[in-house]
Amino acid sequence: MSELRASTAIAWLAVGITAMLAAVAALVASEGVGHLEQLGHWRWVIAGAGYGTVGVGSFLTLRRGARWSLRARVFSLALQCVAALVDESLYYVLAVQLPFVLPARWALRWLLAQVLLSVSAFLTLVFFYGQWRASPLSPWAVFTIVGGVEIGWQSFAFFVGRIAHVADMRREELEQMQSLVAERSRLEERLAIARDLHDVLGHHLAALSVNLDLAQRRDPDGPAAAVIGDARVIAASLLSDVRGVVGSMRESPRTTLAAELAELTAATRGIVLHQAIEAEPVTPHAHALARCVREALTNSVRHGGARSSQLRVWRDAAGVVATLRDDGPGADAVVEGNGLTGMRERVEELGGTLELRAGPGFPITIRFPEHA
Repeated sequence: MSELRASTAIAWLAVGITAMLAAVAALVASEGVGHLEQLGHWRWVIAGAGYGTVGVGSFLTLRRGARWSLRARVFSLALQCVAALVDESLYYVLAVQLPFVLPARWALRWLLAQVLLSVSAFLTLVFFYGQWRASPLSPWAVFTIVGGVEIGWQSFAFFVGRIAHVADMRREELEQMQSLVAERSRLEERLAIARDLHDVLGHHLAALSVNLDLAQRRDPDGPAAAVIGDARVIAASLLSDVRGVVGSMRESPRTTLAAELAELTAATRGIVLHQAIEAEPVTPHAHALARCVREALTNSVRHGGARSSQLRVWRDAAGVVATLRDDGPGADAVVEGNGLTGMRERVEELGGTLELRAGPGFPITIRFPEHA
């Protein structure tokens, strides 16, 4: 089962469980008044501060290209979590944010802690004001129902956010794949045109040159000899031009690393790439390096929850060196999936080396020899 389908199934399961508990939870809630109403007019000030904190925090942590470190984003979530004590419904807003802001395993842990905090805060106020005594249910029944409702709705909100986040990543991957397919189609079209020029026009020009040469040899002193000679020179020149055009069309277009990265950053969302390009690799190396950077940025957003990455490219005695490091927590161990394996194959195909290290930032080092 795909991640998107699994998230959808869990979200609807959470809704189903919550719906069964909703009727009983309404009975518990109807027996007393909310804890904010005990505070008089101050409840509006507190509520405004709580909603304002969650609103501003949501904007800052979710806006595109936000240059926030993981620590700053966690602090923002924690501040919103405290503000949500004003109204338990704000925890659902926080639950939706989690998949966008934190790596998957961190987001699940945060959701669990958030559910425990919201349930504890609610039950503390309920038992403090003695509202449970007016209910026909026992304290353990109240705890079970409230806990089930909070787990159900917050899980639903979390997996709805997860669905949206996964769909957004899949859409971005599709756009990148479409870009690669379009680029490959252009190259194949160039090769097809080059073959047609060589096979058709080149063949006829070569035949024309041979016939003109024969005509000039048969009547070297005739009245048309000079004209035939000029035509022969023109045909040879055209044939040379056609061969030059065919050769240039069969070559890979010259590109620079800066141009490749500019196109890459324009199509990448959710992370900012800081560049320090001190050396320009040759075209094959620049193309391969840009593809590796694209894969690394995708992994940084998907698995590391990073919001920025630092790329440095320089030249040493052995060749060109590129290092890439993000602001995420990294990984405890290096596990090469399809993406990292593809990066290694792409680099080694050109005689280079790829070094991956575990730890904060998941540092990547790519080396290409001086001569391709």
